[in-house]
Amino acid sequence: MNGKIFFSAFVIFFETFFKLAGVDFTLLGRISNALLILFVCLNFSIYKNIFTGEYKKINLLTVIWLLIILYSGYVNQHLFYDSVSWNGELLDSMHSMRFEHVVLYVLNFFSSILYYQYLKRCNKCAVFLKYFMAIMFAYAAISNINVLIISDSNYLVGNKFYVCYLNLYAITLYCFYYPVFDKKKVFLFRTFILISILIAVKTECTTAILGSLLMYCFFLKLRYKFMLRLYDWKTFLYGLIFFDVIFFFFTMTFLDNPIMRFIIVDVFGEDMTLTGRLDIYAAVGGLLAECPLWGFGVNNAHMMTVMYGVGSNAQNGILNYMLEVGILGVVASFLLLFEMLKKSKENYGAYAMICFTYIMLVLSSIEITFTTYFFAMSFLLLLNNETVEDSEIMDIKYQMQ
Repeated sequence: MNGKIFFSAFVIFFETFFKLAGVDFTLLGRISNALLILFVCLNFSIYKNIFTGEYKKINLLTVIWLLIILYSGYVNQHLFYDSVSWNGELLDSMHSMRFEHVVLYVLNFFSSILYYQYLKRCNKCAVFLKYFMAIMFAYAAISNINVLIISDSNYLVGNKFYVCYLNLYAITLYCFYYPVFDKKKVFLFRTFILISILIAVKTECTTAILGSLLMYCFFLKLRYKFMLRLYDWKTFLYGLIFFDVIFFFFTMTFLDNPIMRFIIVDVFGEDMTLTGRLDIYAAVGGLLAECPLWGFGVNNAHMMTVMYGVGSNAQNGILNYMLEVGILGVVASFLLLFEMLKKSKENYGAYAMICFTYIMLVLSSIEITFTTYFFAMSFLLLLNNETVEDSEIMDIKYQMQ
């Protein structure tokens, strides 16, 4: 075991993905801060010469994106909302993300991106992926067991969306680590997909069911036919325009279609407003107009939508993320993602991460998938799996042509 890489994989997982109900938040924060500081000390060399070499453009875009997040967090650090009943009783109190937490958030992302570049230069990506995948599967397994044994929705690691998406994260890492399937791996992949669907059914999360089915199709049905197109950043841009812009503005047209009515009402059992999404879309525009450039701060969208009576969130990936980081942050983040997609064009083993970005893109039309977890997973595009034999990669390349 490579202890330093295992520790780094654990820290990156812990800082971004770890949640546990019932644990003292202050204690968890102190542990998180200590782990991040230790990670920086152990890997201090990764912060040198970041604006030279093959990753200088990626690093420049990273710095711009994170500076926007810092500024947004700074100007919005004193936002709060108290929910009071008719007789003056305090029902709930929400505060914006503290600025020191925003700084740690930025440091975590910056360190992760630089660390992935270091791993690729040292040909240690596969070692990291193995550890990261094992940690994610263990965490997802604990979460799944918890979901199956309790009768309410007070899940151990978060709400139903996070519980379900954990399985998608784990399956993505499995496919990244094993980009070429034999019969045994196909069986395991199908088993993981089935578990993901079962958990989604148990938690009544229809978007996770759709995500699981999309993942199955991408890997076992459409893999070679559409692989090259998915690697093109322009394809992602067109998808972003369609699913998050056109879909938003022309929702009523889609809902008037008899096929869409059948899918929404008869297949998914939803009402024709997609559980109030039309009302939410109508209200979120006014909220965005109040702080269009840099938003209300990372992780503050929920507080703002509740405060303005919009709902728990914007129910649209790009709109919800725009509430957090504004137009500038959205543009910077996706320019960074596009640059990573360009960088991955010859990395045929990274197809799993390519698929993941597109699956979240499709789901973003009706859910808030452009989150911290989305970017944390997508930035794994910087990695390469060195354990895959050249002949296996060439087999993938041959079937893509």
